[in-house]
Amino acid sequence: MKRSKHVPLSFTVETYREPRAGHFTVDSMPSCFNDVVRVRRYRVSVEEIVEAPEVIQERLTKLYAGTTNMHHRLTLRTFAAKYGYVIG
Repeated sequence: MKRSKHVPLSFTVETYREPRAGHFTVDSMPSCFNDVVRVRRYRVSVEEIVEAPEVIQERLTKLYAGTTNMHHRLTLRTFAAKYGYVIG
């Protein structure tokens, strides 16, 4: 089976919601709700960090070893196989 070439994710959006670590939502219009006023615009750029395949496989292996949930294990194995990795 031929592996598809991975194209790194990269995009830029504009939003009225202040970007915060761990929470990102795009608001296309200014707003005022629950005492929060959003009138300043922000431009947020997101770019995937391309890493060596060995690093990704190691992370998958650690996640797999750290769970006993069969649904998580199946999902991890499926994801790994999609990129040509073997875990479990």
